[in-house]
Amino acid sequence: MEEKLVQELIGLSKEKANYLTNILDLTKEQKRIINEENMERLNQIIEKKSEIIKEIDKLDVSFIMKLSQLKKENNIGDLNEIDTKKYPNLKELKEVVAQITSILMAISIVDKENNKALEEGLEKVKLNLKKVKEGKKAYKGYNKSIPQSMLIDEKK
Repeated sequence: MEEKLVQELIGLSKEKANYLTNILDLTKEQKRIINEENMERLNQIIEKKSEIIKEIDKLDVSFIMKLSQLKKENNIGDLNEIDTKKYPNLKELKEVVAQITSILMAISIVDKENNKALEEGLEKVKLNLKKVKEGKKAYKGYNKSIPQSMLIDEKK
């Protein structure tokens, strides 16, 4: 039973690693799209990432339940307390978890770059809006409308 649990944990972890790799690819694509200023495609990517994250959340819930069961059956508090001689495939699980951690770090780095690029783009937009507002003020100042009333002096 416990051997089967470890295999299920490995399977869940590998599936999560695949999803995270997809998110990393989408995040890299996001970087390119931000530079192209294609907001429609950027929204599509964000939507796709959101769907994948929902799937990862489901995997995480299942993983936590199975991990808790494994800990309970072995009467331990941490996975590192389990003897890898008793469960040789536990080493594979740890490798997959390390891979997941690595992918998450890569996503974090690219996300920070993307956020910085978005902030820079937002600053450009703000600056352009400010110039437009200043231009409108100048235009209104130089092009004041003259009232259409005329004074007609009528003497009788």
